[in-house]
Formats: sequence, structure tokens, C-alpha cells
Amino acid sequence: VRTAFAELGRMDKADRQRALTNLAGMKHPAAAEALALAMEMPYRDVRLSAARALADRGDTRSIPGLLELIGEDDYNTVWDAAWGLVRIGGDEAVPGLIEAMRTNNAHTQKAASYALAQIGETAFESLLEARHDPDERVRLGAYEALGEIGEPAAQHIVADLAIDDEQVRRVASNLIEKIGEPTVIPLIRLLRSEDADTRKAAGKALVALGDTAVEGLSRGLRANNEQISRACVVLLERIDTDAALDALYEWKQENR
Repeated sequence: VRTAFAELGRMDKADRQRALTNLAGMKHPAAAEALALAMEMPYRDVRLSAARALADRGDTRSIPGLLELIGEDDYNTVWDAAWGLVRIGGDEAVPGLIEAMRTNNAHTQKAASYALAQIGETAFESLLEARHDPDERVRLGAYEALGEIGEPAAQHIVADLAIDDEQVRRVASNLIEKIGEPTVIPLIRLLRSEDADTRKAAGKALVALGDTAVEGLSRGLRANNEQISRACVVLLERIDTDAALDALYEWKQENR
């Protein structure tokens, strides 16, 4: 281990890479410590190769190096780093991944968003905050990740239909269609909003869900709220599928 670590300081890049390969193949705990120290060396190739080797061991000390790798231009390098961060997970990677979306590199943006979605629960609160970040790239990446997380994010994404921002409403509407059924009840609740644009956006989203929304709208017909009940009648008529019309017919028969 000592010999290999000493060779990491050589001027010749090939010598450094051979030393790293040797360290990566060693199972002794001292090898992991040497790789962690290697991440602080001035040679970039040493730092990044050490990060890969530590990531293969599931060592969280690889996170700074993986975050550096996710900013590279090479597609495979970026995604290898993202998958490494997903495997390791943990709180430490989340702030760096949020920052990684603050770039014009499309591969990095996509990979960082994917990694945050896969990390999931640990990243959830940070993603909720990031959807209101002043940087559009971060906002869009956060929404994309929340869309992948799905049901836990449903009520938050639906709530964003009430934000007076056309882009936010458009993004939220697209994600609502992607998430599907878990958004139905939160959308129906928005039908009683005092804001006409919010009600309109919620209604449009429910119609776009089609038959997925029918069961919830059917329950909405019977809600102890006349505003919601009337809105559900109109929306089922707009959906205009057999399931929607059957739900309306059944409700009308009950109220003859």
C-alpha cells in the first residue's frame, strides 16, 4: 500500500494510473485510506480515479470526486458518476447534485436530476425547495426529479398550479399527467379555489388525465360542496368517455 501510494506522486501519468489500479485492487483497509488521501492530491487524474475506486467500495469519501466527474463533458463519465452517487446515496451528495444542475451541460443536468430522483427520500425536501430556485435550470431539474419520485411529490406539484407563473403551471401540468392517479384528489380540492385561473388549470389537468380521473370526479359529484359537485359534472362531460358518462348517468339516477 505504501509503495503504491508513493507512486501516485510521480510525474508520469501512466505510473500514477498503475499505482491507482494496484490500490483499487487491494482489499486491505489501508488501501481505502490511501485512496481517500489520493483525492486530496494536486493531480486531477489521481483524484478522479481514486473517487471511482472508492465509489466501487461504497465509500462516501468518493462523493466530492464523483461530483467533479458529473460535471465532465463525456457522456459515459457523467452517467458513471451519477450511478455511483445513487449507489452511495446519503445527505452529503444532495447539495452538490443540486448545484450540478446549475450548468449548461445537458448531460450533467439530466444525470444530476436522475441521481436526485433515485436517492429519493433523502433528497426530497431539497428538491421541494429547489423548484423555487432563482435559476431556471435548477427549477426544471428539480421538477423532473420530483416527477420521477411520483406519488410523494403529487400534492406539492398540484399546489404549484396556484402559482401565478405560466411556465410553472405548464411544467406542473405535464408532471401531473405523468404522475397520474395520485394527483386526482389534490386537483379536485383545487376546484374550490377562489382564484379562477387556478380552478381552470386544475380542471384542465383533470380532463387531461381522462379515465384516470373518473373515479375521483365521481366521488366529487357526491361531495358536500356544491362548487366542487358542479365542477365535476362539467369535467366528466368534457372527458366524454364511456366511463365518464356512466359515472354521470349513475349520479343523475341517484338524484332523480
